[in-house]
Amino acid sequence: MVGRDRALQLLYRVLALVPADQAEATLFVQDHALTRFANNSIHQNVARKDARLTVRAVVDGRVGAATTNVLDEEGQRRVAEQAAAIARLQEPAPDFPGLPAGRPPREAATFYEATAGTTARQRAEAVGVVVDAASRLGFQATGAFATEVGELAIANTAGVAVYAPLTLASLRTVVDAGHGQGIGVLTGYADAISRDVGQIDAGAVADRAVAKCALNRDPQLLPPGRYVTVLEEIAVADLLRFLARLGLSAQAVHEGRSFAVGKMGQPVCGGTQHFVDDFPGLARRDVGDRLCCEEEFGLLGVEPFGFVWVASEGDDRCVFGEQLVRLGPDEEVEPVAKDEKGGSCGDGVGADDTSA
Repeated sequence: MVGRDRALQLLYRVLALVPADQAEATLFVQDHALTRFANNSIHQNVARKDARLTVRAVVDGRVGAATTNVLDEEGQRRVAEQAAAIARLQEPAPDFPGLPAGRPPREAATFYEATAGTTARQRAEAVGVVVDAASRLGFQATGAFATEVGELAIANTAGVAVYAPLTLASLRTVVDAGHGQGIGVLTGYADAISRDVGQIDAGAVADRAVAKCALNRDPQLLPPGRYVTVLEEIAVADLLRFLARLGLSAQAVHEGRSFAVGKMGQPVCGGTQHFVDDFPGLARRDVGDRLCCEEEFGLLGVEPFGFVWVASEGDDRCVFGEQLVRLGPDEEVEPVAKDEKGGSCGDGVGADDTSA
């Protein structure tokens, strides 16, 4: 691992190279390992390492960014100059509030030694549990078990200097019983994701996928029409993931291509669900280019350049970030979805993992 000191030292060197009024540098280092299996056999075991350096430059109210994975001195110089050059080509952004000032970060458990030390053999043993459970009923299991170690460091000229080590593990599988009377394929899906690999129960994942596959019998064709549909938690999570990652974009609002254009402060959602970022009571914070959609009160709200919030009885709440949470009628917290860097999703609650 690079470590906090070396990571921030690199960022400070890059900031000194940026010919701009303000600058921000982000370093993301990733060590990713993956074991894939199909038809009850492991067919691929791969590992890769990468590092990305992103620089954001502010020049006369114009903002530009550039990214590289060449981290030698020449690569650092080039990306610093590119970010400033791109900024000079942009239109001025009069509403841009400037880069955020540094303040103490919220403590979070993001790194687990057990995950960082997971071996290919351990991943294979977990896959074996899934394969054995499927084969006992004559089913075929396909999927992937991935582990990842990462480091994220951010520094800017306004005083920000933060670093966090990261780990993530995910196991997902599709169990296949073959074709059912010519109508589709009979399958069962399950997954688990956590920063702590010790929280991933391969047996529970296998049992859930196999049980769902075994229940998936005698599918029937239905005529077109309106039907009451009951979705499993993981299906709801997938729908929310697309909404949060692709639909709620403050940048799209600023560019005039969002469904929310002209509807700020107006009800656009139903009144039965309430989704907020993380947990109630969080202070307003910058979450990039995301737009908020507050479904309990049905209102949309956005501040320039990604400061998002909703006013709920006098307090500020952010919508979408690392975790999307549903609050029921009694304001009880019920996690329903997280992004691919989130913590444990548990049984039946899904998270995106593009490696599978």
